[in-house]
Amino acid sequence: MLRIERFIKKHRNIVHGRKALNKQLPPKYRRPTFDWDLFSKHPKKDADKLQEYMDKFVGWDRFYMESKPITGRKDKLYRVVDRLTGGEVADFMKTPRAKNLYVVISGIRYETLERAKRVYKKILSDPKYQHRWAKARYDLQTIEEFERELKKGKVNKNKIPSVFKLIEI
Repeated sequence: MLRIERFIKKHRNIVHGRKALNKQLPPKYRRPTFDWDLFSKHPKKDADKLQEYMDKFVGWDRFYMESKPITGRKDKLYRVVDRLTGGEVADFMKTPRAKNLYVVISGIRYETLERAKRVYKKILSDPKYQHRWAKARYDLQTIEEFERELKKGKVNKNKIPSVFKLIEI
């Protein structure tokens, strides 16, 4: 994992999805996830570089890159996959044009919780994303539960990552 984080930091990618939520929320609100969802200015190039980087690290051609269309978008998703397990290592998408897209934690860019909420609401309102509704609903409810408990004072403010304090509640 540290190798991938080093790569993300070097190439200035932005982590989004569940890894971004897990980084910004206290442990109670985290859900396990294994792959990295990344925004990149050059998704194909960065996916190819990560695949080569990981192959070099393990010493053989263990990883490959594949591309697939993204529902509702013109661009593609570039996925780095482990040949041995068939598991996804990372997904790269084109960085969206958006304000307040990320916060920096330990030198790595993470999508803000505020933006994640907007994205989940958009997914839940569009039937073409029905295949993603269960995860989106769960993640949105997690953020909203955290916000409610924070307002009621039920969350120990010392355990809140400092980046969350940047977001309006």
